[in-house]
Parts: sequence; C-alpha cells; structure tokens
Amino acid sequence: MPHISVAGSCSTATHGSGDKNGNLATAVSALEFITANGDLLKLSRQNDGEKFSGAVVGLGALGVITKVTLQIQPTYIMRQHVYENLPLAQVKDHFDAIEASAYSVSLFTDWQKQRFNELWIKSRTEKARRSKPLRNFTAPNLLPEIFTHR
Repeated sequence: MPHISVAGSCSTATHGSGDKNGNLATAVSALEFITANGDLLKLSRQNDGEKFSGAVVGLGALGVITKVTLQIQPTYIMRQHVYENLPLAQVKDHFDAIEASAYSVSLFTDWQKQRFNELWIKSRTEKARRSKPLRNFTAPNLLPEIFTHR
C-alpha cells in the first residue's frame, strides 16, 4: 500500500487486527522521534514501560518518527476470503463471531450506506485448510485468494 507508512500505521493504531492479534502498533518494540524542540528521543518497550506504551500510538503529537523497530515473524502463507457489501446489521449481530473467525479480520466502509464495503477474513494456511468461507453473513461476491504475508 504505497499511500501509507509503517510509522504512520503504528502511530494511528491502524492496520492489522483480530481477536487474538493487536494492530500493527503492538509489534513495535522501539521507536525514535524528533521532538518539537529538535531533541532525538529513543524509547523501547523493554526500557521505558508506560512511557513507551503511550508514545507508540502518539498520533503525531510527540514529534516526527524517524525509526521504528518491529518484532517480526518468519514468512508464512495466508488465505483470505473477501466479502463485499456486508450489511451493517449483520456485523452488529455477529461481531464477536466475525472477529473470532480468523487470524486477522478487517472491515472497510465509506459510511455512505448501511453496509461495510468489504470484510477481509485472513487465516494462516495451517488453519486455513480447515476454514470455510463464512456463508451465513449475507455477503455476496465471495473472492478467495492466497497471498504471502512478509
């Protein structure tokens, strides 16, 4: 996604979710930023506890992020099911089941209609082999695809 950055996604607490996963910001183990007075500030989860936790999702208020250190995982294969035009009422009625249905779940809307434009259900392949598309949420146009997450 060329229109976003890892630092921006972390500092706004977006990108990545699931019942057992945090967003991308939870993978940050250290960060550096330049404060308004020009000082370089370095914080880490290991050394700075609550100060670090408060700074990771700083929404840009603490300064310009110059370096982000992420905890990474080895490459693995994911399977994704995409549902289009999911009615808002279905998400409301089945939210817990939807969020618990996969390794990572994403909902996208433009707030123009009473629906989510897309629901992405992503599973690691070792679990995805057993997974089946969610057919009871009234979402037409199922588009399965497999991609590599790095």
